[in-house]
Parts: sequence; structure tokens; C-alpha cells
Amino acid sequence: MKYLALVLTLGLSFSLCGSYVLSPSPQGAAGGDLSGTYPNPTVAQVNGAAVPTSATVAATNSSRRIIAGTTVGSGPNVLLGADSPGGLVIYSAAQSFATGTQFCPLGGGSAKSSTESQVQTIAPAAATIENLSVTLSAAPGAGNSLVVTLRDGGSSESLTCTISGASATTCTDNTDSFTNSQGDNLDWQLAATGTFSPEMIVAARIVTQ
Repeated sequence: MKYLALVLTLGLSFSLCGSYVLSPSPQGAAGGDLSGTYPNPTVAQVNGAAVPTSATVAATNSSRRIIAGTTVGSGPNVLLGADSPGGLVIYSAAQSFATGTQFCPLGGGSAKSSTESQVQTIAPAAATIENLSVTLSAAPGAGNSLVVTLRDGGSSESLTCTISGASATTCTDNTDSFTNSQGDNLDWQLAATGTFSPEMIVAARIVTQ
């Protein structure tokens, strides 16, 4: 009975066959990427780097560490900082199109403008922009079309796609890409033929250099 009392006091489990398993809860100070003490430690860092606690946008770098991303503009207009491998940039807004050319920011949801300088986004880092995808909530209509083209510094680049006709509501360009420099002024050109008023989403992948 004395042996049995000792076993129970130490937190040992046993069977009548004589096998014993030690199963106490972990205690003491946490180490590695954890801080605090067991049994309730907290995550202090990831792969040796502190986790940013005040960042609006989180990203990762080439060492798989969590870092603060760079936010440009408002809404979902997010461009990642120079230490991040990349992400998506998305522009989304209800639009009214008439024949002519206007411009919208690279991301976010602000209104388009016929004055390009009012909507340009300053690139925080060199990056490759690719995999353009445009979606409309309704087709432009028979004889109507919308051409969306990436612009850099007021010049059209090869990344572009067209939605036209009474049934199509999407277009993509997964072939072309463009590499901008840090500080470049980026935006989308919207060249419309006809009159139509859909909601529009423009998305592209950004891979920082």
C-alpha cells in the first residue's frame, strides 16, 4: 500500500501487469518561439523573429517570419512591403461606364477618374505584377466592351484583358507581366465602348523583388 500511495502522489499511471507511464503536465518557463510559463505559454516570435503586434497588415518574408506589411491607400488596397514575397492587389467598386477612357487605383474601392494622376498608387517596392483577372457583375451588352490595362507612369503596359458582348463577364491575362520599380505610379486604365453600369472587381498578383 505504501508503494501504491507513492505512485499516485507522483502522478504515475499503472496497470496490474506492472507497466508504468509518467504523464505529468509540463511546468516551468517556455523557450524557443514561446514565452511565459507552462501550462499556458504564448507565442512570442516565429522562426526567431518577434511577431508585430500593431501591424494592420501581416506578411511573411523569405525566412518564413511574420512581418508588418505595407498598406497603401484605403479599403482592400494593399501593397506588400519590400521584405515580403508578394500577395494580391484588388480593386472593387460599382461603376458607370460610357464610351471613353478613365482610370482607377491599383487597389481599393475609390471612384475612378478621368484625371490619371488623381488615382495613381506609388509602389513601395519593386515588384512583378501578373495574373490579371477582371470580373463584372453583368455583361457590358451587345456591341459594348471594357478594356482594362495596367499603367505605369502614364504609359500602358502589356498586362491587359477585354470583356465584350452580351454574355461575357470575365477576362484574364495569365501570359503577360510587368515589373515596376520602387516609387513608380501605378493604376488601371478603363477603356469603355458603350454605356453600362456593373460592379467591377480587378485583381492581380504582386511578387516583390
